[in-house]
Amino acid sequence: MRYLVYLTILSSVLGQIVKLPLGAGNLYPLDVLVLVSVVFWVFKKLFSRDYSFKVPAYAIALGLFFLWSLATLVHGKSEVSETEFISGFFYWARFVFYSLFSLLIYDQSRKNSNAREKIKNVLILMGLIVAIAGFFQLALYPDLSNLAKEFGYDPHKNRLVSTFLDPNFTAAYLVLGLVLILSQDKISSKSPTTLLHSNVVRLGLGVTLFIALLLTFSRSGWLMFSSVLLLFGLLRSPKLLLVALLAGFLAYFAVPRVQTRISGITDPDDSAKLRLVSWNRAWQIFLENPVFGVGFNLYRPAQERFGFFDPSLSIDRLGQVTGGQAGAGSDSSWLLVLATTGVMGLALYLLLYGQLFFKGLGNLNSHEHWVLALSLFGLLFESQFINSLFYPPILLWFWILVGLTA
Repeated sequence: MRYLVYLTILSSVLGQIVKLPLGAGNLYPLDVLVLVSVVFWVFKKLFSRDYSFKVPAYAIALGLFFLWSLATLVHGKSEVSETEFISGFFYWARFVFYSLFSLLIYDQSRKNSNAREKIKNVLILMGLIVAIAGFFQLALYPDLSNLAKEFGYDPHKNRLVSTFLDPNFTAAYLVLGLVLILSQDKISSKSPTTLLHSNVVRLGLGVTLFIALLLTFSRSGWLMFSSVLLLFGLLRSPKLLLVALLAGFLAYFAVPRVQTRISGITDPDDSAKLRLVSWNRAWQIFLENPVFGVGFNLYRPAQERFGFFDPSLSIDRLGQVTGGQAGAGSDSSWLLVLATTGVMGLALYLLLYGQLFFKGLGNLNSHEHWVLALSLFGLLFESQFINSLFYPPILLWFWILVGLTA
């Protein structure tokens, strides 16, 4: 079972490189492995008659969100085609199985005291692989213009996008890796089996991931890392805030493009303006049905109904405009939940998220809880600018951290 878990986590690094079309979306090896892992785990427990399982406290809020989001999906069925509804159902199932993966992680770590450290080490390894792959990509394929024309990706140039083909999602993934490294400051295991037992190793990994993060030139990623450092400094090391502030000033004055990216926030022609448009569209869609929303993961057809898609963007095999790779989501995970599941859906999701965050804050002497609190605090800010809370590799990381603290 544990090897299947490791393989599942390892498959995250494939990013957007390996995938199969699924309606207007995609099916990834990670999706298949999560499904196989959860199903195999459930049948294994049933056949072995192992019923010694404690249901975690967050299961109630999670179950309520499952039911409500499914109800919104069914409610929105009348407004979409059968194919779009089936696609929406598959993505609802994706969220369910990724969430259930946390129970698998909890069960495995409860039975094996070394499992927690090994899983965290695999996660750190994933961050390192994504960073190294990004360095190669930046050197060999720095311009994504061709991918933008053919597959609907954003035409990023001279930015580290790695296997995710998007600098913002890559940045968020790297920050999650940095959180694992940073949080080892006073509770690092002395066991030689842990990847972070050496300060030299920790420093090398941290510097590598930080340089990769810097080269994404992702303002949302930088904001996420800054918020993590803020919480870390307030709760554990105020000196780190000063060091981080100094490092930020040095990066700003030493790298001209950093200045350009930060000052571009106020530029009306900058990409930041597009986020305002995306937020406004999500709000308009929410106002159409504030109670149920348009249905969980039925956001793409809703955008099409509102005429939000540019015909010059990606077109599928049937000649239908799909709005590119980002057509199924908003530039804010929170507004996406609001627009697709309504006020009740957002309330339930906030209840779940808040319960998990305060659970992490409730036991800061535990490394896993400390990591969970820092990661969710960073994602709280960063997910306002990209749909990171439903991006498969980040979604998996999210639920693994939850499982380690259950």
